[in-house]
Amino acid sequence: MCAGSVDGYGEIYYSLDGGTTWVLKQSNFNNVTSWSQTAISDPLWDNQTSLQFAYRFVNNTAATAADPAFSIDEIIVTGMGATNSITTTDIQPQGAWCFGDITTLQVSFDATGTYNTGNVFTAELSDGAGLLRQHPLEH
Repeated sequence: MCAGSVDGYGEIYYSLDGGTTWVLKQSNFNNVTSWSQTAISDPLWDNQTSLQFAYRFVNNTAATAADPAFSIDEIIVTGMGATNSITTTDIQPQGAWCFGDITTLQVSFDATGTYNTGNVFTAELSDGAGLLRQHPLEH
């Protein structure tokens, strides 16, 4: 919301380098005296490790600009996740195991996509009653 005027308006900036430099994304927010929703996006923001936003009210008049100046109530940042997949390719030894058996399984899998260092993958195995058993996999 920004009543302002042509000489008193809101601006939105973004930074991709931790706030060292700021780029003006949108300017001249004014003549909006009730809450409204504004969505902004930019392909330059894709896959950034640092994305910051800043808001500024500019008042170039000698008198006070109309109230409210620049009001921001809620900010929602929505990201699109990368397409990752994990597929088991083989489980050895094959067969059935009984409760209480100590069995070492080798679960081969393919992980495609982008993952962070230190990710842990978990094999989820169920027993005959359908109870889930989880075991970490190393990648």
